[in-house]
Amino acid sequence: MLVLPLPVSGKHLHIIKDLSDMSDAEKAFELDGIAQAFLGGDPGRVYLIAANDGQLLKYWRNFSDRHPDYRRVGQTLRSMLKDEQELDTDGRLALRLINLSRQPNHALFRKLLDRVVNHPQWANCTNCSAFDACPVRLNLRLLQADGDNTLRGRLSDLIRLAAANDAHLPVRQLLILITNILLGDRAPTQGDNLLTCQKARNRAADAERGYHATNPYQNVFGLNLREKIRQQYHVFRTLNAFGIGRETSNAIDDLLIYGAQPDNQGSLPEAEPCYGSRLFEPLRKDYLRGSLKNFDDFRYAIEGQRRRLFFDTPANRTDACDPWRLTIFQHGGDYLRFMERMAQAPQSESEIRAKIILGLNRTFTGTLCENLDALWVASPAANGYDRLGRVLECPPIALESGGFNVLAVLFDSGGLAGRPRLKVVSRMKPDEPLAALELRPLLFEYLLRVADGSLPSSFSRQCYEEVRQFRLKLVSQLRAELSPSIRNKLDLVKLDEYSGKLQHEPMTLSSPAA
Repeated sequence: MLVLPLPVSGKHLHIIKDLSDMSDAEKAFELDGIAQAFLGGDPGRVYLIAANDGQLLKYWRNFSDRHPDYRRVGQTLRSMLKDEQELDTDGRLALRLINLSRQPNHALFRKLLDRVVNHPQWANCTNCSAFDACPVRLNLRLLQADGDNTLRGRLSDLIRLAAANDAHLPVRQLLILITNILLGDRAPTQGDNLLTCQKARNRAADAERGYHATNPYQNVFGLNLREKIRQQYHVFRTLNAFGIGRETSNAIDDLLIYGAQPDNQGSLPEAEPCYGSRLFEPLRKDYLRGSLKNFDDFRYAIEGQRRRLFFDTPANRTDACDPWRLTIFQHGGDYLRFMERMAQAPQSESEIRAKIILGLNRTFTGTLCENLDALWVASPAANGYDRLGRVLECPPIALESGGFNVLAVLFDSGGLAGRPRLKVVSRMKPDEPLAALELRPLLFEYLLRVADGSLPSSFSRQCYEEVRQFRLKLVSQLRAELSPSIRNKLDLVKLDEYSGKLQHEPMTLSSPAA
């Protein structure tokens, strides 16, 4: 625990950086002081305590039998957490409860980053002999730059996308990430993976090899650490799941290795001089001359350049050099824009909404149909109707932006934490969806790739199951919502081979001749 004097009030600030790291004896020792501060009995102490919900409640539960006030503190904290209250509305406790898990990960990351890179003590580096060549200062400048195609901007996108996929990063993991980007060092010895001032001066003096070890575009993914150590950190597992460095396209690799070609309209941003051309150019020349001694070095280097390009390339590219082509989420940029627009204007982004409908129609019917303006809820591919054709569960449900007749497909940002979702509503109960499908980035990617004509097998089974569950719930609700004349009608779904459009026709039943 750290104790600091507060200059204005004369009080002392007691900082407990992690309640779970304290021993039982330490927790018991601080109990009375914390309780008195919370209850207003000790005006000379102020506490700043970091703890997750469970640890905080367990702390007061374990000591609740020592004094009635301690039981009251625990009960009040439980109520504040449950109701997401920042202050005790009854005035029983003098505290402010800030639930960091309720803050968007990407916004929290930016706040933490601002505090670190703008800290006044960076001014102490001014008189250092290695100031201009120091890798820590270089990494600091890269993190200070703001905008779309910067480390800060693109990292915020990754963290936001991961959170939308339910991979949330707590404050401790975000601080580990920032620290490793700034100070990460690919040291040859175990347990020596952060730069000190002396190590930074040594790296700066050995520019040929030094910057290979301090590359922030590699440090983002914990690649300065051994695999066993890297896997212990949730933040590095989460970021490496995007496949950045391993994913690429022929166009991007051709431009990296051979430069711009006359028949290639794309171009790459100018390489950052230290971590771009200085690290890659000698190996690239050896590769082209056929004098490369170790192909693993070249492979590692080109993977590093792909990672750098992901952060340096503008996101508004529509050609083969779109930076999201360097990830498994090739529509990651589309998802982030779609999520923002759904929060502002739910009926915008008509092209994306139509492609989602197309992806669902192709999944439901098992055909490469071209129907974009209505949802065709057909029987699944794995039942006995296959020999006859798909059976339509209800008339096609229109994708509407205004009024509608009986049913309509709408989009909004009503998913968990503002995630976009698709919902089917009826005219009778427009505010109560019959069924809704939350569009997580993984499912969004699946549907758009299906709409583009491919079946991404790497994650198709999981996504297909989500779509299947949505369909089952929708069909169940439709049977209760629709009139018997519509509900009992059996139509076959067929694909017109010339137009690529789905069509439906009444099912004809006949009895065998006597």
